[in-house]
Amino acid sequence: MARSTPEPTAALVGAEIRRIRTGRGLTLQQLSDAAGLGGRGNASNLEQGKIAPTVATLARVAAALEVSMARLMPPDPAERARLHALVDRVLDEDVALVATWLERFVAAG
Repeated sequence: MARSTPEPTAALVGAEIRRIRTGRGLTLQQLSDAAGLGGRGNASNLEQGKIAPTVATLARVAAALEVSMARLMPPDPAERARLHALVDRVLDEDVALVATWLERFVAAG
């Protein structure tokens, strides 16, 4: 059952799902079909934080978006601030190199 008021953590997860989905050019229906969410409305409620996803749902969504489940989790605000401060001091090409290395490191498990 969808909540009328989004749950804060679910809303952060949903916002990240939306960001990744739209970045990949997928519609809500395409995500729903690929992840077995049972319809566009369920995918929309998930992105809006109106439903708290189960681990199984997050696993299916992550697989449909071709990302790890960890990628869908909201970052800690303090860690985000530190990362932004660090990235501001690094050259763009170095950030791209580190990002590529981290993706490979995370994928290797």
